[in-house]
Amino acid sequence: MLACSKPPAVDLNHFVGIGQILAKETCTGDDLSEYFIIDLYHQANTFQDGDSLFLNGIQYTNVIKASISNPLSVRGIGQKVVFDFERKLPVQNTRSCSVSNPVKYQVKQVVIKRGEVGELRGG
Repeated sequence: MLACSKPPAVDLNHFVGIGQILAKETCTGDDLSEYFIIDLYHQANTFQDGDSLFLNGIQYTNVIKASISNPLSVRGIGQKVVFDFERKLPVQNTRSCSVSNPVKYQVKQVVIKRGEVGELRGG
């Protein structure tokens, strides 16, 4: 019989994200260091602290941006994805860009854990 006097540790900054890729930032010209803009679906027990963003005539209310270590796993805008992530504290929304016409979005940044993004199918 196992007995434990402490409750299991819970990481309050760790979340599972399920959403849809809305856009991609263009700041450095290097696909490995660019951020993807993701609209997180509103579901019970999921992260609900994303930012609002008006994009292409649509208002989104739970948007984050994330660097994806394997951008080849992302097929493109509109792809539905699932991933583990942590909030990046403090939120860093400014960075220097090296391209002449950068495309940046001022939304909360997160860190994808284990560097993997999976495709959500059938949803």
